[in-house]
Amino acid sequence: MSEFSLDPSTPVQHDPVSVRIIVYNQGTARSDSFIVEWWAGENYRVPACIWGVKGLAAGEERILTCTYEGYPSWYKQLTTMVVVDSSEEVAESNEENNINRATISVNPASPAVEYVMYNVFREEKLIVEGGLCEDGTKNCMEDNWGDAGGGYYAMVDKKAALNGQPDQHVELILEQGIDDTKVLAVGETWDVGGGWALTVTEIDVQKRTVWISLSYNGKPIDDEPALPEGAVYTYVENSIAGETDVPMFVAFVDRVFVGQTSDMVQLRYTWVISRDATVN
Repeated sequence: MSEFSLDPSTPVQHDPVSVRIIVYNQGTARSDSFIVEWWAGENYRVPACIWGVKGLAAGEERILTCTYEGYPSWYKQLTTMVVVDSSEEVAESNEENNINRATISVNPASPAVEYVMYNVFREEKLIVEGGLCEDGTKNCMEDNWGDAGGGYYAMVDKKAALNGQPDQHVELILEQGIDDTKVLAVGETWDVGGGWALTVTEIDVQKRTVWISLSYNGKPIDDEPALPEGAVYTYVENSIAGETDVPMFVAFVDRVFVGQTSDMVQLRYTWVISRDATVN
């Protein structure tokens, strides 16, 4: 055997692997027919690929290929093996070169990405700035103010995937259900969780407009000039874990009204993710 290779050289769990083996007759006479086996793991119960070679002339080589459907598990370390003339049909002066072992690793499969509809898009048909589309593309729609976005976000293993990237994810801090509401008065602060807090700084009931301030760990990070009733507020992080323009905090201004003692605003469909990203 003169060559044995896998493509990719470091397989990924469940993904196909191309196997290439070159057998070579280094003797001076034609060989008899023989069997070649490739074992995905030397301790597996059966070989993954088997070839029947109908003899080789002296000095002749033969290229053998197959496609393995994929490793069922990931392995930090695994020994794979090629056995030439496994049934010992060919008489050879050197039988020791008929087995070739190689130590490889198999990477775990990337977790599946699920695209989930923002509730504000499901219920109000309003997009989220910087949001995704159902196919995972970004900013495929525009709202009435010319901001690009989408109606979906990505989840991987119960965590939000930044811009749909499965190896860059954060905790989902809050997602209001379709029947959930949050009513705030002027000057009131909503401690959302995960370090996020939203403060109502001003309300104009006649104009049906609210002004808010968003803070993180006690430090203001965004002041919205004016949010009319029916608007979607989105705080977009310019850069996080190597991703740009990532929506982090979403809230829908459902109602602006006069309360018993103060002007009030009702928020719905609030969606918030953590700023503490995990990169795999």
